[in-house]
Amino acid sequence: MSLALYIDDIIFSLQNAGGISVYWSEILSGLERQGVPFVPIHRRSRNIFERRFRSFQAEVKIPTSILRYLPVTLGLPRDSIFHSSYYRSSLQKMVQNVVTVYDFTYEMFGSGMARRVHSLQKFNAIKRARKIICISESTKADLLRILGDKYASKVVVTHMGSSDAFFPLDTKVVPEGGRFGSLIRSEFVLFVGAREGYKNFLSILPILREDPNLNLVVVGGGEFSRDERVALGTLSTRIHHFRGLSVVDLNLLYNHAVCLLYPSLYEGFGIPPLEAMRAGCPVVAVNTSSLPEVVGNAGILVGRGTSGELVEAYRYLRDGTSRSTLVSRGLEQSGRFSWERCWSETLRVYRDLGLDIAK
Repeated sequence: MSLALYIDDIIFSLQNAGGISVYWSEILSGLERQGVPFVPIHRRSRNIFERRFRSFQAEVKIPTSILRYLPVTLGLPRDSIFHSSYYRSSLQKMVQNVVTVYDFTYEMFGSGMARRVHSLQKFNAIKRARKIICISESTKADLLRILGDKYASKVVVTHMGSSDAFFPLDTKVVPEGGRFGSLIRSEFVLFVGAREGYKNFLSILPILREDPNLNLVVVGGGEFSRDERVALGTLSTRIHHFRGLSVVDLNLLYNHAVCLLYPSLYEGFGIPPLEAMRAGCPVVAVNTSSLPEVVGNAGILVGRGTSGELVEAYRYLRDGTSRSTLVSRGLEQSGRFSWERCWSETLRVYRDLGLDIAK
């Protein structure tokens, strides 16, 4: 009897967008391109990546806020493979669980009940899994350090990738008007993603004080908080916040930015630096967690993410020779990661568990 593959798309109901949704949609796309039969388990959501895929309506009477913490109780066929997008698992003895582990942010930076509940669910999913997929060597190292080397034989690292929609433009000339207006022709640095806590956003502000002609473009994240607005002070006139950008617009920003500033103190992978390098945009990041793994020698990696270090990195980038070298290295480094490789390695995990997939 051939095995059945069940894919738990709970992540699509937990976020409207985000790095995990990108990863999960790429896994589903790879399965469909390869012609691998699978049953997706989720309800329809507003997630921008979910809309492309089929829907199998399951457990629809239970609110997602509760469902996300519950094991799957569908009565899966004997010897099925169950792969959850966010730390759920099947309790059936003859079902082979696969879990993807993204990071240990909660364990390192969280606190209180939210951290305890998250860690309990994550650790239980890891313990029940026949195979554990980590999105970076750094995440694997964190897992083995926190939970022990006994899981080493189950862990497979499948790096994330970035979309082919990010690439160097043939020309830097920008038509008049457009969403960004004259901003796109000014000098600006770029910050992409969430800003709270360990993302270390406020550490980049002294760069604006260093260069009074420089703008900062912030993409994504929530509205600026009261504390952020106070910290920005008079710099706010040079800070431009955009949300819900298309990949075309984001690629345009990467192409015209002086650099991507990514001062995060911890990442399970870090997709924005990879996107930036693919688009020919230099990266300034912190030499921590997975970021050296992703950026390699193609960006400027600072020691602790302090404002002083970031200002020095920006000064170094103002040297045209230095910048062009980093652009060339970034294009080469980014070629080492792809979504095709990611889902091909994921298919190998399913195949190792017995799923009949044509090679």
